Amino acid sequence: MGLILAMLRKVVPLDRRLRAGEWAKSQGPLLAGKIVGVIGYGRIGRRVAELLRAFDANPLPYDPITAPGDLGAVLAASDIVTLHLPYSAETRRILDAAMIARMKPGAYLVNAARGGLVDEAALCAALQEGRLTRRARRVRGGALYWPALRGR
Repeated sequence: MGLILAMLRKVVPLDRRLRAGEWAKSQGPLLAGKIVGVIGYGRIGRRVAELLRAFDANPLPYDPITAPGDLGAVLAASDIVTLHLPYSAETRRILDAAMIARMKPGAYLVNAARGGLVDEAALCAALQEGRLTRRARRVRGGALYWPALRGR
């Protein structure tokens, strides 16, 4: 939830601007009313969906086992997509170039799960072309990504 809120409300860029001495009133869009594709609907995905409802957002679950359906349809309908899947042979690059192309134009992507679930090259292309608005992640490649912990 923290990554979703920080990304949507532009916490990091606004913090950088404030530290540089610039006051920016832009806060980004609200979570209320947004459709959020929750990809991976196990214990964590269900808890995220519960928290999303508290923000008046509309979770749309997909899980290959517990909430099967059409992943492409979930991606096409979602303003925000958040990943909560384990990494396995079945989930490797579950968001490949074809699935990223099916995402709603202007959507946001959060990978709060594992690296390897997203085709990073296709994601970068979608961001550079403006098809997606922004992404947030706590992983990089195949491992957890904690840049704030470097050097500590």
